[in-house]
Amino acid sequence: MGKYDNLLKLIFQEPKSMNIKFREFASYLKSVGFSEKKGSGSRFKYKHDSLDYPIVLHFHSRGDTLKVYEIDMIREALTAVGIEQNGDKK
Repeated sequence: MGKYDNLLKLIFQEPKSMNIKFREFASYLKSVGFSEKKGSGSRFKYKHDSLDYPIVLHFHSRGDTLKVYEIDMIREALTAVGIEQNGDKK
């Protein structure tokens, strides 16, 4: 089992988990080829070469867990770059 397998299970599980930590997920995105760019305020943009759009995430200082709408964007982007629930590329 890889370092990020449990994280991917949380991202793709239904109902959506409210326990996904921003920093842990940011680390995962970088490990699969996303580049991070600091946006305005506490926003971060993650761009992948095979995506036409960035994932924009907001670091919430009072709780560093991802919001439901962010999980939806992440699922869509990971699927678009070919990453499946088990971490394999299509």
